[in-house]
Amino acid sequence: GKSKQQTQKSRKYIESTKVCDSEMVTNIRVNILIREAARRAEEFLKSKQWTKKKDEEEKISNELNSQINEKWENLFETKGPFRLFKMLKEQQEACKKLTENKDKLINEYISELKQKEDFYVKELEREAEEIDLLLERMDQQYHTFRDTLQQEIDQIEKAYMTERTELIEKNINEINELYDIRRQKEEQYEKDRAERVDDQMKSLETLRVNDSDEYTSVKIKLEVDVQVLEQQLQQMRATYQLNTEKLEYNYQVLNKREEENIAILTSQKRKITRLSDIINVLHNKINNQDKQFNQENQSLNEDFKRISEQFKGLQKKFRHFQICNKIKFKNIWKMNEEKTHELMHTLLQADRVISEQQLGLEWKSENDDLFAVLDPLLFQNLVDDETNPESKEDYLKNEGSIKDIISRNDSLTLKYKEKKGINAKMRKIFEMLCVELEFLVDDKLLKLLEPLDENEQALMKLDSIFKALDVNTIQDIETLATYFMASNNVDLNSEYKQYIDNINNKLQSIEGGGSSNQNSLKHNSRIRTRSHTVSQNMNKKKSNNDENSINETEKNKLSNKAYEQIQKDYWERMTNIIDDKRYRLWKVVFFSMQKYNKLLSERMGLAEDIKFIKEQNNELKALLRQYMNAKVNEELEVPPTQIMLAQAGILR
Repeated sequence: GKSKQQTQKSRKYIESTKVCDSEMVTNIRVNILIREAARRAEEFLKSKQWTKKKDEEEKISNELNSQINEKWENLFETKGPFRLFKMLKEQQEACKKLTENKDKLINEYISELKQKEDFYVKELEREAEEIDLLLERMDQQYHTFRDTLQQEIDQIEKAYMTERTELIEKNINEINELYDIRRQKEEQYEKDRAERVDDQMKSLETLRVNDSDEYTSVKIKLEVDVQVLEQQLQQMRATYQLNTEKLEYNYQVLNKREEENIAILTSQKRKITRLSDIINVLHNKINNQDKQFNQENQSLNEDFKRISEQFKGLQKKFRHFQICNKIKFKNIWKMNEEKTHELMHTLLQADRVISEQQLGLEWKSENDDLFAVLDPLLFQNLVDDETNPESKEDYLKNEGSIKDIISRNDSLTLKYKEKKGINAKMRKIFEMLCVELEFLVDDKLLKLLEPLDENEQALMKLDSIFKALDVNTIQDIETLATYFMASNNVDLNSEYKQYIDNINNKLQSIEGGGSSNQNSLKHNSRIRTRSHTVSQNMNKKKSNNDENSINETEKNKLSNKAYEQIQKDYWERMTNIIDDKRYRLWKVVFFSMQKYNKLLSERMGLAEDIKFIKEQNNELKALLRQYMNAKVNEELEVPPTQIMLAQAGILR
């Protein structure tokens, strides 16, 4: 439903907002890690340099020590004070040179420690600034994410309310339909009861009991349906209560809405009570009318009434079920066609998203006729076949009313009005058709149209006239309108001839498929004969007789095999909505998105490794801090802390 779609859409939007804000926060951590990696590389190089210096100094010190030791051995063998003084001076200079090298290395270590201390202080300041920036971005992320959640929650709540309103309206309509069905069954029951009164006076009480049982079962069924609807209403209320628990901060608002729902439920119960009272009043009226009908029908002929009414009832049932089956086929066809169009829309929407959002290309539909529905001629015979004007009248009566037919939006005139609009010139043409071609309308249909207003009468007359003239599409209406316009009379014949030639060519190509429905031709023969005059003027063939016009209309009826071929082409056209080229493009996009997903997964793994190393560093720092603060250090003569402070130059 709309609520689920809005919830999924909100989840995607919240996730995208969360990812964007998280990237802003993680950018700071990435910069810190990059700078730390550079520092470690620099420290590694410096460590190598210090190791090299230390090795060189150690090598020089060893050489000087060896020289000094050798001179000490020579010193003990030396004789004479001046020679001894000179050698002692040389030993003193060699020792001084050795100590100078040591002091130089120590001074370099001390200067390096001071630089490290300054760098550490600067790093602390920079870390404080980055932490402040991180806190600022986290606060900004929190406020942004909170606003996003609030907006999406409002959208989800709005979608749920819209869906709730639609469900309530749907339940009300179903209840009204159930009451209509109940009324129709009661009327049929009363008619059957009136038919059997004169023939079965002795068993009248038994029949009343049986009919009362039937009425009770119908009433129980309707009451069960009402209880089911009430249970559904309770389930919907439970669903909204669950959503209330999930959205705690909107608890007060939803409580108010719950009160409104309770008020609506109370009003509905009052309405049901009021309708029940009306039904009881109607039952009393029906009982009074039953008594009156019984008194009026006692004088009728029992045998003739029973046999004739049973025969007529059997005919009506046969025609009713025959027409209902064909109407059901038409409705099932439309339902499957709508589902197919929805799937095609989904495929085209996916292709448009891939082209525009993933590839950045301009998208346009290559097949504009994919969603074109089948010609209404395919379903025309579903109602007309094996019926006569009398069965059509019964069908209209059983179907409800003419207004119900208009409300189903099957009128060709309404379709033309919605697409093209009706200007003053077309209005005059339609009025002229209603007046001049009224003889094409069936007489019984005219009687049915008498209770309606003028607009609805004109609408049904135009549909009947268009059907008699084989005008089945909006283009046919425009072609017919050009006949009545003075400026277009010259080009009319050529256009109409071309239109007829196209139909004849199509009929010749499928001529082997079968013949047209003869029952429909017999049913429409009277209307076709009258409409021949109009077709004769449009084609300027005044010499054609009534038989030629009937033959021409017979060609306009497609055969059964032609219907099957058109349906086959129609479904094959739908299967080719995505061609091979576009499908290969989808595969390439899918492969690229897989590579991109793999890259993101690797990046996520590296981020987790960095996080793990950072945690290890924190643990090592904590362990070092624990060792430095241990009580064992106080018991040592030279604690490690004093050595580190001395090396840093803090203690002398």
